[in-house]
Amino acid sequence: ARKQIFLTFAPWTLVTVYGANPAVMASLMLTASFLGVVFRQAFG
Repeated sequence: ARKQIFLTFAPWTLVTVYGANPAVMASLMLTASFLGVVFRQAFG
């Protein structure tokens, strides 16, 4: 449950409090997810 709260609350905070661009945030999260899938075997 802690991970789900973090994955929801952190982007919301960055967008509402710090004024981050939601499109940039989404593209960064997609890139990170893709890299995680690609390098999953290398990192175990």
